[in-house]
Amino acid sequence: MNTFEKIIEALGYIIPDEQIPSYFGWFHILMTIIIIAVTLYLCIFKKNASDKFYRNTVFVWWIIIFIFEIIKQFVFSLSVDNGVATWSYPWYIFPFQFCSMPLYIFPLIALLKDSKFRDSLISFAAFWVMFAGTTVFAYPVQAFCGYGLINVQTMLHHGSQVIIGAYSIVFYRNRINLSYFLNGIITFIIICVIAVGLNEIEYYTSFTNGSYFNLFYISSHFVSTLPILGDIYVSLNAGSNIFGYLVFLLTYIIGFSIGAFIIYAVTCMCQKKKLFK
Repeated sequence: MNTFEKIIEALGYIIPDEQIPSYFGWFHILMTIIIIAVTLYLCIFKKNASDKFYRNTVFVWWIIIFIFEIIKQFVFSLSVDNGVATWSYPWYIFPFQFCSMPLYIFPLIALLKDSKFRDSLISFAAFWVMFAGTTVFAYPVQAFCGYGLINVQTMLHHGSQVIIGAYSIVFYRNRINLSYFLNGIITFIIICVIAVGLNEIEYYTSFTNGSYFNLFYISSHFVSTLPILGDIYVSLNAGSNIFGYLVFLLTYIIGFSIGAFIIYAVTCMCQKKKLFK
């Protein structure tokens, strides 16, 4: 093993099964408190900050989650047996899942000039990405694993979705209306189409050499492991029924959009009651 591999092995230290974080265990509660505290600080004390401050905040969070994502990719790709290092990329961690979207959209939000395209990214981050992050944070059973540092990465990553989503809503509170919200669903649909396309390309080219590859967990070739949606996938026989798969895909898009709309509706209520002043 060379020095780099030893560093990656150290970063990927494995914790005993009994120490793996549990749902509403001390680690989950601590990280929840930290994320809520950061979110409240930004939304209360920095809601009238400069555009530069908002952009810098988004960019700093992107740097944090990007560095942790790189570490995660290396940790999961390295296996060590009796001091012998072996590298093999597990395609199931390929960072193009719903909750991976901050890796792509945060730098664009931070660096692009104001435009309708940037507004659509902010809307997507504020409602859809925030909803996904909140869902995982509220029920992280599938998020925790035996790698100590990766559990921290998971909480910071999904926490960034909550922090930047909420802060974007408050910071751009005077822009948000139904049209602004609908721009986000266009972005969501486009990204879902890209995920479906990549899933199909992988299936017919097998560039992963048979490794599990299910972006957004909406592949027509693997049963979805998402709660509720997985049951819908099976009940519709979506893996071998094109009509069933299209219904499943539509359910996926509508389901997450309903969650995003709930956040939008709460935002409208806060606007009406002038809570964002």
